[in-house]
Amino acid sequence: MKKILFGLLALVLIAGCSTKPAETTPTPETVPTAETTAIPDADKNTMSEKSVLQCTMESDGDMVVRTYAYTDNKVTNVVVETSYSFANHDIADLKNQIESDKEFYATEKGLTLESSETDKYVTIKMTYDVALISDDMKYAIGLTDDVKTDDYYDINKVKAAVENTNNTCELK
Repeated sequence: MKKILFGLLALVLIAGCSTKPAETTPTPETVPTAETTAIPDADKNTMSEKSVLQCTMESDGDMVVRTYAYTDNKVTNVVVETSYSFANHDIADLKNQIESDKEFYATEKGLTLESSETDKYVTIKMTYDVALISDDMKYAIGLTDDVKTDDYYDINKVKAAVENTNNTCELK
């Protein structure tokens, strides 16, 4: 009998945790605890106050920085800067690839490709205008239906998706 009782209590606990609580207006005397500080609506309000989200990932001496510009939570532009370390790459091959990429993407609307070089890195900077680039380009930079709300790419969903791929994101 105890096993059945504990089983039912466990089921009630799990079912209670998986249901979405009704939204309520917090009272002024409510003090948030550590478990309640990451409320999605609070993050959404913070995101609305800013206009740029920058996400960074480092791997084997290389670094990728994605900068998302947005207005009213709608992603408008994306800049992807990839810095390749001289220590890990053949620089002549990188330069040839950059020239090839410039030719390949020359006709893509809403995309610009630039490159630069320092004493340690070759950097490729690709700037995407979300309103103009093709659906293939959107997909390539992670703007998929999973991060859409209605008819726009939602910065909150983009941030969550990018952070799930070992990127560190920061509002600027």
